[in-house]
Amino acid sequence: MVRALRRSERRVSPRLSLKTIVIPVLFVNILYTVEVVPFLGMMLVEIALLTITVLAGLAIKFVASIYGRDFKKGLAPGLDNLISELLVRKRVSSTFFRLYLWNLSIALLLISVGFITFGTFPLVWAFLTLGLAAPSLGSFKGRPHLWFEASAFLTSASLGLWGGLRIGNVQAVSVVSLPLIGFILVLHGSAALLEALETRPEGE
Repeated sequence: MVRALRRSERRVSPRLSLKTIVIPVLFVNILYTVEVVPFLGMMLVEIALLTITVLAGLAIKFVASIYGRDFKKGLAPGLDNLISELLVRKRVSSTFFRLYLWNLSIALLLISVGFITFGTFPLVWAFLTLGLAAPSLGSFKGRPHLWFEASAFLTSASLGLWGGLRIGNVQAVSVVSLPLIGFILVLHGSAALLEALETRPEGE
């Protein structure tokens, strides 16, 4: 019975920690958003274009679901297995760092390859990953990290698209600001932290 009580306490602990930390995390992100509004404004067209691309993917996914087609299973079965390995944890800190580095590597890929491919790669990636293979809308209700993660990847992809369309203009690309990069880091950090708190320790 003592073991059962201890196990129950461990199960409740991550959820309590999650509720406690969501408000401060959201507050920090709002402060950062206010700071980088001018820089986000210069990518307004790219953000809108990517949003339309994501919505197009979601629309196709919705229509396909009517006919029993699941794009997520078809597109990335190996990716799901890899993420599952990242989520197996014994400590919140280890899971946080693994998820944070994984998300940052994808963000770096979106930005750098977006520059090289003149913005094509972020558009295709957003259509497939944030559109066709996106989690259901119901998943966002009980998993706050998804809101931060989607925002982080949308911002990263927008920067890759923005830079790719202006790769020939060195002066334009040089205005990419440290606050904007910091905003992407904070968003990804928030998503990784909340996801680590949402994940139960191994063996529970």
